[in-house]
Amino acid sequence: MWLRHVIHSTLQSEFSDSARILRQAFARPLDAHTRYHKPACYNATFVQPVSLHLKLLGDEPVAYLEPSAFALNFAERFPSASVALSPLFGQRIALLNGKEWTSELASWGDAHETRSNNAGARFNAVLRSYFYRPAMEYSLGSEERLTSLNITLADGREHTIEWLVLYGSGLGDPAACLAAQSDESSIPASRSSSGAVDGAFFALAPREDRQVVLPFDHADKARPIGCFVQTVSTAGGGVERVLVMKVASFSPPGPYLDAWASFLSDAAACLARNFDTVVVDVVQNGGGYVCLGLRLLQMLVEDYFEDNTRVQMRYDIPHSPLMAAFVRSRNLPNPYTDPQKVEQILDPATQAPFDNGSAWYYPGRNLTQGGERHMRSNIFALDCREAEALPAPNYRPRKFVPPGRLVILTDGTCGSTCASFAKIPQEAGKATLVGAGGLWGQSMDVSSFAGGFVCNPSYLADLARMSGLAFPALLTNQAWQFAWATWYSARHPARQVQFTAQDPDHRTPFWDFPHASVDAAMSSFRMSALYDTVIHDTLTRLASEEAAAGGSSFLPWALQVALLLLALGHCAWFGDWLVLRGRRARDPQAQGAREVLEAPLLPIKEQPQLVAAE
Repeated sequence: MWLRHVIHSTLQSEFSDSARILRQAFARPLDAHTRYHKPACYNATFVQPVSLHLKLLGDEPVAYLEPSAFALNFAERFPSASVALSPLFGQRIALLNGKEWTSELASWGDAHETRSNNAGARFNAVLRSYFYRPAMEYSLGSEERLTSLNITLADGREHTIEWLVLYGSGLGDPAACLAAQSDESSIPASRSSSGAVDGAFFALAPREDRQVVLPFDHADKARPIGCFVQTVSTAGGGVERVLVMKVASFSPPGPYLDAWASFLSDAAACLARNFDTVVVDVVQNGGGYVCLGLRLLQMLVEDYFEDNTRVQMRYDIPHSPLMAAFVRSRNLPNPYTDPQKVEQILDPATQAPFDNGSAWYYPGRNLTQGGERHMRSNIFALDCREAEALPAPNYRPRKFVPPGRLVILTDGTCGSTCASFAKIPQEAGKATLVGAGGLWGQSMDVSSFAGGFVCNPSYLADLARMSGLAFPALLTNQAWQFAWATWYSARHPARQVQFTAQDPDHRTPFWDFPHASVDAAMSSFRMSALYDTVIHDTLTRLASEEAAAGGSSFLPWALQVALLLLALGHCAWFGDWLVLRGRRARDPQAQGAREVLEAPLLPIKEQPQLVAAE
């Protein structure tokens, strides 16, 4: 009981409420580029032993309960409660905490989930974060005492499930909050620190129709790219080989030039294969180095490869006393204290670096935004020549595909650099955008937090120090990042991209996104099925377009044969999964949690402890 009291008194303190107010005030207008992580003494995560599986029934999604990655641990620690829980798996739900389940998820997301300002994309994030709430990231105010979750099934039966707390050392210890801060300034200002969502890296089981080029299972996140070529027999031509690339992040680890070279070499290895169509999966990609995203676009689109200015984005930053002092003191041609650590900038008009700080900062532009007039810098672009020299001198992809055969698969939470990767070709009509999930029947943006560069207090402190100014030091190891430079839309030049919601070309009813709270084997199976669906729909669309354009009457029939073979291949893989599932269900040690495929707890700093929340 004492431990439970410590957890709640720590996570629902007055400081937590203050942090919630600050974070929400900044995040609402700026989106997930503005992130606040509480200090390490808030090191706990509220989890549920259940998650949701959504399926489309008619025109509406319905939700079914299924075990989360923590169900087995729940069964081991609370065996009697687990016996009551098991019969709920596979049951359709109607209400969560007394509200219609979609409304409850959406309203909770409106109040807590800042990964996206777009309701459809935010819903995709909430499907996981609702049942998995890190206290360092999500506000847990005094009005929301997490002790239990009430679930009403479609047949009217009600069940109450306790929240569990996953925690590590330092929880509630002031010393853990006051520990020496990490060097936030090492995070480049033009690089998103969001990276990939926990659990976005997953493995795919082998299949005869898939030739794996780079495996998807990157547990150490050292290689953000995985790819395979799926063979589809068409009997009479057309699409035969589909390259599927999973780009989980644009933030590879290591010194930036080495990281860039590794990332782009992996991309080149994928694109060196024989293929007719490309599907690039950027679901849950939180961004990274901007120049990596732009260079990958050049490797995929011939017009961009031939003319790098077509992928250049228009940026500016707001005028401020601090930046004015830095420009006056150092007069550097970049807005960074150490431009060698990040992508540098250039003048879009001359395609050359600026002569000095005054050249990019002054005279600036007087803009009215949100009803307020304020000064901003001159327009600048990123200087990505270092990335454009990779992966090798004189490199050229073996082939390019037309827009209808370049498919970008997104869940709408693709953000920062990933937003650039998705929206640049969308605005220019250079790719086909497919959106997964969202609030069905409603609009969903293809990306989130497309605001530009990020910054943090440590970097601002560096600017102040180099300018001879004082800057207050943070007394805890909390972490701030916030939007700084702004990127402007090519389709709507006067508008910031983050305020230009643009729907995908096509939608697919899929909501089973990988996450640390979801069993990895289940994610593998369902993501594999999603790829089959996207390939199937793409081939069907291409066949229809060919027929409408007066193509060979044989082609649609041939593609129908291919689609049938594709479906049969997927059914065979599903059969193998059912056999594996049956073997696990017969294991006597799995009684009380038969529907669960084992998955380890996600460690938080140290081996976590799991307790009931009261």
